[in-house]
Amino acid sequence: GIEQGLYVLQSSNDFGVESSTNNNVRKRKLDTNRILQEEPTAADIRRSLQDASCSTIQDFELVTTGLDGWSTAGSTCTRGTFEVGTPTQVIEACVMTQLGGDHTTGSGKALYSAPNNDVRGECMATSPVYSVTENSILSAWYFHGQRDTGDDAGDYFRLEKSVDGGDWSALVSIGDVSMRATWTKVTTNVDGGSNIRLRVRASDGSAAGDTVEAGIDDIVICPTGTASPTTSSVPSKEPTPNPTTAEPTPTPPPTPCPGMEITVDILTDNWPLETSWKLINTCGTTDQTEALVEAGDLDVKGEQYSDTYCLPSAEYRFEISDTYGDGICCDYGIGNYEVFLDGELEVSGAVFAFLERSETFGSCDPLPTNSPSPAPTNLPTTS
Repeated sequence: GIEQGLYVLQSSNDFGVESSTNNNVRKRKLDTNRILQEEPTAADIRRSLQDASCSTIQDFELVTTGLDGWSTAGSTCTRGTFEVGTPTQVIEACVMTQLGGDHTTGSGKALYSAPNNDVRGECMATSPVYSVTENSILSAWYFHGQRDTGDDAGDYFRLEKSVDGGDWSALVSIGDVSMRATWTKVTTNVDGGSNIRLRVRASDGSAAGDTVEAGIDDIVICPTGTASPTTSSVPSKEPTPNPTTAEPTPTPPPTPCPGMEITVDILTDNWPLETSWKLINTCGTTDQTEALVEAGDLDVKGEQYSDTYCLPSAEYRFEISDTYGDGICCDYGIGNYEVFLDGELEVSGAVFAFLERSETFGSCDPLPTNSPSPAPTNLPTTS
């Protein structure tokens, strides 16, 4: 959520990265002065979403009635029509189809399908016209949630744009698949002098039983500073020398991992600071922690974290902990974890209490060394 993201500094110097003899320990020290400051207001957060050069921001925070210029004309749904308000969390079969809160503050307003009343038919909302005076990037945050996969070809989500009244083209297109709702950013380039509109469509087809939800928030248009160059009709007094082109430096190929490449993917719940994990080498007389993320290191809720390590060839066990004892699913957010060895899924899970230990994977036996192939011998020739 943005309310957490405002406190997360972006560079290693800001975090004050502590040195460690184990390069696989990712340890960050947060700026406590920043954490202890007052909660930001909605206006503060809106300012953080755009700089002074941004020409448009629509976050729905000040809307008291209506749709802030958006229209539901053309919508054919019988329920779940788009409205402006605070989304209410909906979880069915351990899939969050609607978020609890907007993108701007986590507790403010967004344009979204009606609360606890999922879409039936196609619900559609079209934005007002945004006039763009110079080359810009338009960004928006959306969510789409769907419980079931493959039950109805009429289930889908679309986020589209139309420039200068032209045809609609898709920015996001999702078919009939189960989808966990999460705020996701989409961007598109817009030429200066254009008029652009957005349209969001969410559909739950005729098959009964599924749940489909959608929403949009925080539409921002910011100049790119890439206006077309101008040319002068006045000739230069001196001829322009031929440009010199430096020889490109070839990019060296990536160094292959001589041991095991292990990737840990974590999707955090609403309380990410409580989560920690370890990768433990079990091959010695005592267990050896080869990689870890400590409690407090994962600091953004609903965020997908991915870390890849090149570790010694060995047998490993994965351990994940939650300091509060409610795991990472499903009472306070829908989190999960996956561990891959050389690209193959070895461990996955979501629901646990204080601690979960995986079965071991990998092997303590050294990898076999391939014997060189003997030189080929020529077959005898016959006359």
